[in-house]
Amino acid sequence: MTKTQDIPEILTCPKCKGPLQEIGEAVLSCSVCTLQFPTRAGAVPIYGLYIDENPEDVGRDPDQKWNMDEFEEGYKFTGYHESGAQFDHCLGFPSEVSDFLYKRVKDRLVEMVEPGEGHRILDVGCGAGYFLMLIWDKYQSMGFRPKLAGTDISMYQVSYMTQRMEKEGILDAVATHGNGEYLPYADNSFDLITCSEVIEHVRNPGRALAEMRRVLKPSGTLLLSTPSMQAQKTWSAILSPFAAIVKTLKGYKPDPNATLGGYDVPWYPKDFKQTIETSGLKILDFEYNAIIPHPWHFKFLPTFLVKPTVKFFEIADAIGKPLLNSLALHFVTRVVKA
Repeated sequence: MTKTQDIPEILTCPKCKGPLQEIGEAVLSCSVCTLQFPTRAGAVPIYGLYIDENPEDVGRDPDQKWNMDEFEEGYKFTGYHESGAQFDHCLGFPSEVSDFLYKRVKDRLVEMVEPGEGHRILDVGCGAGYFLMLIWDKYQSMGFRPKLAGTDISMYQVSYMTQRMEKEGILDAVATHGNGEYLPYADNSFDLITCSEVIEHVRNPGRALAEMRRVLKPSGTLLLSTPSMQAQKTWSAILSPFAAIVKTLKGYKPDPNATLGGYDVPWYPKDFKQTIETSGLKILDFEYNAIIPHPWHFKFLPTFLVKPTVKFFEIADAIGKPLLNSLALHFVTRVVKA
């Protein structure tokens, strides 16, 4: 178990932002509001700093319901994984589609990273930590060793992250089970913050973005990516006749008990830009990336057609922008404090 003096200096109470102190073998307490938080021991400890001040808040879409137990069950099912492709495989998505998307979303975000000496990096919605490792690799290739921090609303995911950090020998990483709307970090703590494919799951994204702005250094950078509702609806309209035929031929029936368990509301570009800017952030880059239907559609495509179909979309993606922005599945953005 960590000692009081070993509590990372960037950690604070998620509610009042007061300092934390150790009061028991596995308990931290806020010295201001006296809230107590559990800590899981390990080579990379997990600080349990999750709170939800507004559990009844319906967020952006009143029709979307949040169920933490169902959300956690999904990550229990996927298990430990070291890449996005491994995660997608558990969901039944073809690897060719995963590779296509990750090159245009995750890899593009990494291209936007500008490594520097002494940087501290936070991944909000860190999952199993594989994106942090991509960024770590870029820093390492340039001779830098950044400090890593990850926070996720899923305890399973944070546990997978600590396993990965331990495997890689990065034992000074900070892992928190936390809520992006109430980040348990001090003001101006991070040179780089990433939040990839997460903001669409947040009930109140404006509050989460304001929190990311708060913990970002004045000279820091925030990288965001998220699915496009505009593209999803456009692709659904285009593919619905074909999907109906294929579903009929395959005898597809939706599982009435299936649920994502998480809050999932993709963005329209205008709304996303407006929410970013009203959160006190300035957009430097806003890209429409990955001209391809949602991976879900490829689950119904015969296996032998997957590769040539993805190849077609590679060509369309290379030559079709910006004329086909409405078909680009993700927004990739780089922002700073306004």
